[in-house]
Amino acid sequence: MVVKVDKELCIGCGVCVQTCPEVFEFDDEGKAEVVGNGGCNGCDCEEVADSCPTDAIIVKGEGIEEEEEEEFEEEEEEEEE
Repeated sequence: MVVKVDKELCIGCGVCVQTCPEVFEFDDEGKAEVVGNGGCNGCDCEEVADSCPTDAIIVKGEGIEEEEEEEFEEEEEEEEE
């Protein structure tokens, strides 16, 4: 699974960071960000996404098409710039 956080929607409530610190941490602005390569290891990221009050966590499963995955990664890179 690939996970990302929509920084525009994130309010920094910390549910994801508390529930799954292996995948999420706070950035310098107090908003959640994905740690490492965006993979979801060690917790149920879909459950974490469902618990986000602003739906800022986006989870793409292993079954997505390669083209969709590349598009997803490109969006993430653009957000980082």
